[in-house]
Formats: sequence, structure tokens, C-alpha cells
Amino acid sequence: YGEVQAEISLIGNHTFVCNNFAGICSYKIYDMTGRVIEEGKTQNGFSNSLALSESGLYLIMVTDEKGQIVTQKVVHERK
Repeated sequence: YGEVQAEISLIGNHTFVCNNFAGICSYKIYDMTGRVIEEGKTQNGFSNSLALSESGLYLIMVTDEKGQIVTQKVVHERK
């Protein structure tokens, strides 16, 4: 209680930013079949592009240095 929660913020449907995570984070983006679309490393406050080619529902999973895991659903609409 009183601890700030780690979160994934979506900016539009092309970018995500990690907030309140511990240290360097690794992320994976999954499609709804469970296939990993993209993975990489990020830090708090960095903008990360979502290279999603098709419209649909995706899941971003971020894990920080303390082993904390946060997931965020993304509804991507290709324009």
C-alpha cells in the first residue's frame, strides 16, 4: 500500500511507454494465437513503437529487473 504501481501506457495504437518499473525491462508482444510478434528491451519513460502489421487484439507483457510482470491489451486498427 502506498507503492506506485508499474504500468504500460498506450499512446494512440502505435506506441507504448513503461512507467514505474525497476531498471531495464524486457517486453514481448503477442498476437491472440500466443505467437511472439516482437520482443526487446526498454526503460521507464521511453517511447516504444508497436510494429503491428494487422488489425486485431494484441498483448504486451513487460518484465522488470525485480521480476514484476505487467500485461496490457492493445486493440490495433490498421489505417
